Amino acid sequence: MVVLRKGSQGTTVAQLQEILKKKGYPVQPDGVFGQQTYIAVCQYQEKNGLTADGIVGNDTWNLLSGKNATPPTPPTPVSQPVTNAAPPAAPQTATLDYAETAALLDVEEAAIRAVCEIESGG
Repeated sequence: MVVLRKGSQGTTVAQLQEILKKKGYPVQPDGVFGQQTYIAVCQYQEKNGLTADGIVGNDTWNLLSGKNATPPTPPTPVSQPVTNAAPPAAPQTATLDYAETAALLDVEEAAIRAVCEIESGG
């Protein structure tokens, strides 16, 4: 099965967009996996219990085609030994992440930034 993601192009992307459109998602079947298709895929994945990463792999294709796919089981946590090492630094969020998250949640980007600033204590 072909894996599709943002930036993919071609007839398989157009087929994906047709399926999403039939399922009620506002995408235009133009064969280009852009922002609208990415948001629709993330919403579809979240609604169906998959990781909302915007990547159309086997599990997403199986659900879209009506096959029953079982979402992967989360890994069992492994206990870590206690050390005196400093905790790892928090990952930096790229500006694009704010815009994509705002679009995905249908809120203003400034609202996402404000919540992040307040919740991180910064």
